[in-house]
Amino acid sequence: MRGPVLSYSSPPMPAAEQIESAAEQLERTARDLEGATWAIHPTDLEELRTVIGAAVHLQGRYFTIAADPELVGMGPRLVWPDEWPDEWSAKIRPSRRPV
Repeated sequence: MRGPVLSYSSPPMPAAEQIESAAEQLERTARDLEGATWAIHPTDLEELRTVIGAAVHLQGRYFTIAADPELVGMGPRLVWPDEWPDEWSAKIRPSRRPV
């Protein structure tokens, strides 16, 4: 059973711009990159993957895929777990490993 099809008001950021934006963010950050990931909306990630394929990371940082409407069209945003909105943290479940 499929859920409703969501439409977003902003188009995805073009893939080439996403790659350029990511490089600029890495250059500008003064913070240690430990724990940092790329927060990205699924529509932007779909566009980015037209260039990078099915990669799960970009420039050494993994993706945090967030269907947050505020991220649509923004491309990847460098974020650390202590900066995530509460809604993101509430939806992330710890991995379950057998004891």
